[in-house]
Amino acid sequence: MKKRLLMLTLIGALGCTALTACGKADEPSPAKEKQEKETDGDAKEENKENKEEEPEDPDVDEPIEVDGEDYDAVFAPLLGEWVYADDDMDPMYLTVYSENGMYYYELEDMTILGSSKGTVDLFSEEHPNGDVSLWYRFVDEDGNEWTSFAVNEDDPYPNDIYSEQDGAMHFMRSASEAQYTGEGMGDVYGYFFVGTWECDGYVMEIFDNGNNSYFVSIESPEINNEVRVWEYKCVFDEEYEFLFSDDGELIVLEMENGEVSSKHSEYGDGSVNFYFDNGGIVWADHEDPSHQDMVFVSVSD
Repeated sequence: MKKRLLMLTLIGALGCTALTACGKADEPSPAKEKQEKETDGDAKEENKENKEEEPEDPDVDEPIEVDGEDYDAVFAPLLGEWVYADDDMDPMYLTVYSENGMYYYELEDMTILGSSKGTVDLFSEEHPNGDVSLWYRFVDEDGNEWTSFAVNEDDPYPNDIYSEQDGAMHFMRSASEAQYTGEGMGDVYGYFFVGTWECDGYVMEIFDNGNNSYFVSIESPEINNEVRVWEYKCVFDEEYEFLFSDDGELIVLEMENGEVSSKHSEYGDGSVNFYFDNGGIVWADHEDPSHQDMVFVSVSD
């Protein structure tokens, strides 16, 4: 009987050993747990080394640089004189130029915002699809960003530029710098006419009066002691792309020793059209057809 009881006790002891400390077979020993952590850590480190590095986001706050001629090529489409294209607001005139390897802008703003000037640099922006675009950034003298315009790499000489993502501001090249093809020049806007123009000693000045209206003054050279001045209050026709007026006035100035001695008006209901032809302005004076052959070219600064 004692022998049988001893055998049962021995079997129970062996059973507990097989179960790893009686009922704790699922809990790893401290030594085994440490070994598993070290193995897992080595595997993670190896995966990290083999993993391809993620590209860094471009820094949109710092200007980027393009070496040598490429830098000038990127800025070339922006250089020149631009005019704000919204006829419902007072005009803004923007000039972009280079000096000593730097790029600058001057804004002549007739609105309540006032004029400003500063530098122009480049920055890049990455889009969600991975594409990267370049922007011209305008920074005023106080270091504040005024606005930015997208770099249009598909058009080496654009006639129109639009600010920011929403195109809030639309500027057009001045008429004297716009790119002409054949007899046309693409879309024509009233602001294109603004400036000083000359033909055979005749000087034409065109001013923007706002609300799609323009004032045109043409002064002749002195001939036989007379200077003739034509004045027109014009409206821009968007469909036919010309200025027109039907209340033009011709004023004759009598000259004596270079001074005006007297003046009189010959008429006050003259009809006229002004339109572009290969970069110049044609004076279509319906009162005097001899002016039809006069094409004025820009002499604006």
